Amino acid sequence: MYCLRRHHRSNVLPPPERSHRLETLHDIQRFLTYIDQHYHEPITLSDAAEELKLSKNHFSQLFTKIVGINFISYLNTVRIEHAADMLRNSDRKVIDIALSCGFENIRSFNRCFRQYTGYSPTQFMTLPDAVRQSFPFYKRKLDEKEYVQGTSSVVMLTPVPEEEDSAAEKERRPDENT
Repeated sequence: MYCLRRHHRSNVLPPPERSHRLETLHDIQRFLTYIDQHYHEPITLSDAAEELKLSKNHFSQLFTKIVGINFISYLNTVRIEHAADMLRNSDRKVIDIALSCGFENIRSFNRCFRQYTGYSPTQFMTLPDAVRQSFPFYKRKLDEKEYVQGTSSVVMLTPVPEEEDSAAEKERRPDENT
């Protein structure tokens, strides 16, 4: 029963529990879209929790469980992704980009940017396109309908069971016996 419940949660849960789970996922997805559209504004953990009508602690735990990283790390990731795009595609000054992406000062922007990319913003601007394109934030957006549209990070509505994943992988690999 444990394996069935773990790998086929949405099929095992009774309808009220399933609808609550899906509603929670949709709420988080809507909030991820909100973050992607309002990353340049000050957004606190309290604001986020209030938006979803949850306590700060419950929101923080739920967000980390669903998205995989904590709220502040996610928000900074989105901000750095937009900043990297601006650094790459505009002639604006680094300080202007930092402030327009929601960072309060250049010091926190530089620290966060280096932590995420491994480069300072000025070093990043001098990198060849091939190196810059290898960063994960250029590969995050997906067009599939199961994912949140228009966000920097994706959350699946229904997880793919491990058995299906390994079966699909086996189909892609040529048979070792032939």
